[in-house]
Amino acid sequence: MRREYSKQTRKPSTWIPILIILSLIAMLLFGYFALIHTVDIYNFIGIKCMQNTTAYEFSGTMGTNAKSYCNKTCIEKYNSTAYEAIEPNETSRFHVCHCEINNCSNIIENPAKISFIQNYTQELATPTCNPNWYCNDWSLCKGGTETRTCRDINNCGIMTNKPSETNSCLCTESWACTSYGSCTSSGVQYRTCTDTNYCGTTFNKPTESTYCNIPQPEKSWSFTSYENTEPYFGSYCDKINPYDLSVRQAAADAIRNHPGAYSVDQLFDVYDWVRKNIMYQSVALAGIPYSPSQTLATRSGDCKNQAVLIASMIGAIGGTAKVVANVECEHSYAIVLFGSPDMDMTSFSQAVTNHYGSNTRVTTQKNDKGVWVIFDPAGAIYPGSTLGACYGSKTVYEVTSCLYCVNQYPSNPYTYENQCYSQCPSGTITTNQYACGACTEGYACNNQCLHCDPGYSLHTDCRCYPQ
Repeated sequence: MRREYSKQTRKPSTWIPILIILSLIAMLLFGYFALIHTVDIYNFIGIKCMQNTTAYEFSGTMGTNAKSYCNKTCIEKYNSTAYEAIEPNETSRFHVCHCEINNCSNIIENPAKISFIQNYTQELATPTCNPNWYCNDWSLCKGGTETRTCRDINNCGIMTNKPSETNSCLCTESWACTSYGSCTSSGVQYRTCTDTNYCGTTFNKPTESTYCNIPQPEKSWSFTSYENTEPYFGSYCDKINPYDLSVRQAAADAIRNHPGAYSVDQLFDVYDWVRKNIMYQSVALAGIPYSPSQTLATRSGDCKNQAVLIASMIGAIGGTAKVVANVECEHSYAIVLFGSPDMDMTSFSQAVTNHYGSNTRVTTQKNDKGVWVIFDPAGAIYPGSTLGACYGSKTVYEVTSCLYCVNQYPSNPYTYENQCYSQCPSGTITTNQYACGACTEGYACNNQCLHCDPGYSLHTDCRCYPQ
């Protein structure tokens, strides 16, 4: 009986190991395929330990069984007793699992755990989303920087290969000005101009002040005019220089928006350029004006210097201009020839109104040579106007450039009474390198004005002898 009993006990024991082995094989196969399935589902991108919350965190693209996988991983790999799975938001495709552990540092220091982390990082971190960046246009340049916004059309949630959203640029001024305020007691209106691009430069800043309540001129008046005579001709005529290179460069810059033949638009351009670029300095009318090149170099000048400059620039673009010294109002300005004395100036007056505003009134002056318009950038805000004290019956001195004779007599150009000479005519003396003048007293001899006492007369040897 005992032998039979032992045979009966051996028989079932033979199948138990086989069943155990088969069960283990089935479990390994199931785990293998489950692992392969997990790799396809989760595609983890990173694993890290969060010391502050004593939680081990790893993230990846998970499927619907994310919580089951988190639970399995936390228990089997990290001896964690609980887990938390966070669902993805609208902008992220990644879940995050938190495994509660006792000490994060223990996991990091465990070589087996580190190996597991690295293996899963390598096997499961294959990117499943490639960003596709779309950027809008660059903004206007402000303060030397332009910006734009770039977004990932694929919403990957990573910044890989994201284009730059800032760039250095050359700032272009863009000025916005308030309306002019009320007229002050000094006859000036003010406004504020701001560069909306914040460039920090003022190269193209508009003027922030303007004259107001300009005295209206009389309807008609007469004045006494002396043309190309002293005391102003000798000190002014050679300063009016339309041939100077710096003058021609300034004129070209002024009319760059209206190239071509001489026109009213070009006259407005030159007038505006001088008012904008040459700072006014208050100096007495007496004295010798600067050459236009000196005024351009300093970017400043009084009324006579600005009159010489604008007359030179108008000559450079093809116009005819003079400089006027108005002694009684102690002021100087330029006048520009427009045509014959009977020329209708209605169209020009309308052009001034269109360009400078409705509060304008153009004044012209006429003589036997034509109709002239005042160009006074130092004393008025538009052509055809000047200081109120300069209107009316005055005595003025008109000066023409004495350099126009250079074309006719290149070596020795001289001007006398609007005529060109190779040398000063008899009875005159040189007042400067280009002009001749008559002696107001005495006689001209050897380029000197000599005066003999009563009872004596001047001889050809330039000496006085008794009569």
